[in-house]
Amino acid sequence: MPIFFILYLNGNASLTFMGFFFKSLAIIGLVQLFVDYGFNYSGIRAYKGLISQNASQQDKFNYFFNVMVAKCLISSVGLLCYLLYRSFQPNPFDLVELAFILMGVVFSLANFSWFFFASDISLQFNFILLFLRICSFFILFVYSVSLDTVLLINFAPYFLSNVFLLLYVLIKKRVALFSITRPSLSLASIFKEGWGVFSNGIFISFISMVWPLVFFRLLNAELVGVYGIGDRILRGLKNLLGPIPFFVLSYAGNHSLLENLISIKKRFKIGFLAFLLFVPLSFIFIPSSVLQIFLKGDIINFRGLLNIFVFSFIPAALNSIFYSILIAISKERQYLLYFIFSFVAAILLGFFINTFIFMPLFLEFILAAILFYKLYIRSRYENINRSLISSLI
Repeated sequence: MPIFFILYLNGNASLTFMGFFFKSLAIIGLVQLFVDYGFNYSGIRAYKGLISQNASQQDKFNYFFNVMVAKCLISSVGLLCYLLYRSFQPNPFDLVELAFILMGVVFSLANFSWFFFASDISLQFNFILLFLRICSFFILFVYSVSLDTVLLINFAPYFLSNVFLLLYVLIKKRVALFSITRPSLSLASIFKEGWGVFSNGIFISFISMVWPLVFFRLLNAELVGVYGIGDRILRGLKNLLGPIPFFVLSYAGNHSLLENLISIKKRFKIGFLAFLLFVPLSFIFIPSSVLQIFLKGDIINFRGLLNIFVFSFIPAALNSIFYSILIAISKERQYLLYFIFSFVAAILLGFFINTFIFMPLFLEFILAAILFYKLYIRSRYENINRSLISSLI
């Protein structure tokens, strides 16, 4: 749906409008980054551990309660800091900016995807989300294209999907909930669990989300719109991975995870490689005359740039899976180190070609190369050495 949504906007709004739209998404996304505090990943790992240990409903509820309290605490502190910061600024108070921040807080508090994936009901969540996204798209035929309407269509389906499925789970388990007593607070352990992921994400996701805000200072709004469209098409294509990253996370704590992935049958590896190549190439080889049916307006003049963004689907998809593997084996700190190295290398390469609009793509390619070597080539080499040593012994 994000691809169809962007295609519709591209045909009914200017690239300048798209630039401001992606700027608002960046603000909302950055707020969600801070409020989520890495719980989207650490929550899956911890709650999955409780399930595997046959923990009681009370223990599971305690964990869920503490995650929500932690999010509320982060939101309150963040809003207070923002209001204090704005009170000392000479510029007038920006209500639009505050509205974006509040939207980020609300959507983050209502984000229970970590709970759904850990409870193995992510498929139901995706079906509800798909249905609501399709329904929300028809709002555009009733209301004119405006920033408020576009943001509503973009975020409301995800918000309602979380709320509806959580209500369904509560109703389904209402009998077990009667036995639950007052939850106990243990915020220190909750923050500690989330810190490993958050300390990585605060830098990694910040860099990934902040590009529209940075480009607004370096480029005009039209080029920001071009970048945003390319980035959203890439994000939409990454959805083709489906639940693969979260499937990898479901094996958290399995120390033989890398060995199992390396030993996957050759035909599955070839099939996955063919999939990675087919997705971007199917877009690149579409004639511009055909693509103009979907990509209307001035965006077709930037076809070469869009092709480059789409081709970066390959490293972006691999990085998503590699990151899930590192989290599953509790080595997410390594990802941050590799990311920092790739970030610095991408900056130097950006200076070399005298442009920064390709820097996010350079980062993806460099990072994918490093992680592929670390998690596959090197691990496979170590496994071969272990096998030889075992055979000699």
